[in-house]
Amino acid sequence: MKLRAEALELTDGRHSLLRYGPDVSDADLHRRALIGISPDNKWSPTHFSTMFDTYNDWLKTGDDAILRIQQDNQINFGANMDVAPAPGTPTSYKVEINHRRAIDSGFNCTGLWTQVVNPYNPSQTRNLHTQVIPVSGITNSYTKVAWDANASRWKVVQHFPVGKNLNSALQQYDP
Repeated sequence: MKLRAEALELTDGRHSLLRYGPDVSDADLHRRALIGISPDNKWSPTHFSTMFDTYNDWLKTGDDAILRIQQDNQINFGANMDVAPAPGTPTSYKVEINHRRAIDSGFNCTGLWTQVVNPYNPSQTRNLHTQVIPVSGITNSYTKVAWDANASRWKVVQHFPVGKNLNSALQQYDP
């Protein structure tokens, strides 16, 4: 499963495994939540720092998202994701899916706000929380697919577990 996931990651030029894959540590997730540095050492602040529990979860949720996007939008990306969008139709699609089973764990931010400076570009700042709380039982994933004209194929440009609005104690998402 890991080799298949890595091959897809390379083909799409993704950053999903490096930021949300099962090899990401709790320390990496903590660091991203508190200072904005993602596990792949990029400035990428977030209020919900999460990771897929297994490569199988990463693969299955991605496959489910691609299928759902095609069904919901009555489009066909093709077996190799190489069917170009028709003229005048969208060149990107996004979906959030509840997989009805736990796929992830991580941290949600809480507490006071503090301004955090991008260490790679000090002119950029972001307000982040000063504390994190662990979350588990995440069931939702978010996926965005976009047409890459240079590569002549659809690529998964974002794919991550959704920690936002998760009430871990109740194991459900708040409205």
